[in-house]
Amino acid sequence: MEKRDFKRPKVKKETIHRSLIYDARQLTNGGKKAIIKLDNQEYTLRITKNAKLILTK
Repeated sequence: MEKRDFKRPKVKKETIHRSLIYDARQLTNGGKKAIIKLDNQEYTLRITKNAKLILTK
């Protein structure tokens, strides 16, 4: 029986980190505030008059 070499070819491992992008105005449904839940905690995301974001617990 012929012996075969089943070594895997060397592959350069590259990790590509891609973040999801969410539009804050879509999260607030066109308003100024959205409630975001993580586990059992609720957070409030607010859009200020100066178009800044504030996230509070």
